This record gives sequence, C-alpha cells and structure tokens, in this order.
Amino acid sequence: MTVKKVFPTEAIQHSDVLSILTPKELKDIEAHAYFRHYKKGQLLFMEGDPRERFYMVVKGYVRLEKTNTSGTTRFDAFLKPSSFFPYEGLFYDENYSYSAEAFTDVELLYIPTYYFEGLLKRNKKLLINLVRCLTNKIVMLEHRLLSMTNSSASKRIIQLIGYLAEDLGEERDGELVIPCPITTVEAARLTGTSRETVSHVFSSLKKDDKLVIQKNKHLILKDPIHFLSTIE
Repeated sequence: MTVKKVFPTEAIQHSDVLSILTPKELKDIEAHAYFRHYKKGQLLFMEGDPRERFYMVVKGYVRLEKTNTSGTTRFDAFLKPSSFFPYEGLFYDENYSYSAEAFTDVELLYIPTYYFEGLLKRNKKLLINLVRCLTNKIVMLEHRLLSMTNSSASKRIIQLIGYLAEDLGEERDGELVIPCPITTVEAARLTGTSRETVSHVFSSLKKDDKLVIQKNKHLILKDPIHFLSTIE
C-alpha cells in the first residue's frame, strides 16, 4: 500500500546519501516522496523492470540480488534502515540491473526517478556525495569478492558473519548484534557452501562462546574481533 505520512527525519539524518541536504532541500523532496509497506518476501522490483523509483529503507531489511544467464546468484547485499538505493544506472539505464526483495517486513520511502535525477542535475553537492558513496561501495564489494573467493568454506562463513556485522551490526553491551534473521540455508547460499558445513561452523562458534543464535535467527557476536579481523 502506498501512502503519504510523516517524513522520516531520523532515517534521513543517518542516510549516507540524503543526510547532507538542507531542511529546505528536504522539504522539496518531501513533496515528491511516498511511502510503501512490503511484507517479508515481497518483491520491490525485479531485474529488468523499468527503473522508475529510488528508495530509502525506513524500517526493516531489504535484500538485493543479481543473477547470471544460468539463473545462479552472482551478487547479494543486505540493506538496513537509512540505506538509499539503487545507485547503479544513474541517468542512462532504463531498467533495474538487479532485484530487490523485502527480507523482513519493511517500510520504504520512494522518490520517482525523473524527479531525483533532475534534482541531482540541479544539486551538484548531492551528486558528488552520491558518486562518493557509489565509489566506496564498489571498492568495498571488490575487496569482499576477492577475499571470499580466495577463502576456504569455513572461513567464508566466518567472513560472512563479519561482513554482516560490518553492514548491519548494532553494538549492545560490548556485543555486536545482527538484527536481521540469517538462517543456515541463507548463510549456505551466500557463501556457496552446504547447510551441513554452515551448521558445523555455527556449532563450533557457539561451543567456543563466540556466537549466539537467537530463536528469531538474529546473531549475537560474543567476540566481535574474531569475525571482524577476518575481513580487514
């Protein structure tokens, strides 16, 4: 359902792209912004759909996915609240180059593409900031791809937890919590390993008191350095 509602000022303030805008500039965006709620598993858009909207996550988590011609996944990313997307295809792509799915129930703000790209042409400060964000993400993804490609199966699983902690983690009482449900099936798919391998690594980490898996599948990192040190 698409509705008008109170503008999410707090989420905007934490957005890597939109946080640099002045109150007046945000007021202009507010006049063109809409909100939509998606249930877990619903598609926001599919790879190849017309690139009609830019989105910002207000609540919940979104998964981005890109596949190759054989139908296997070749790109995955999770987006947390305040994340802005998509960056790819500015000014020239007519279609989305990947799919976006509500990984949990989500609330999103969206802005029509024609309006936002027009705003970028008028606001060079915003355009430069968006290019900076895009460059940082490209460098990060290249590093992650190289790192995980050259790792063993068990290390890839530990690295995955480290990357999820880096992207989504919230510090609570000296621990890092990944408040996004990660199942063994999901972890296996993301690392190109089997469920059995993931279960074995998770069990070992729990036995060593480095990881706690809650009933809602949120991960608690008892020893964050153990995971984050593998992705440096």
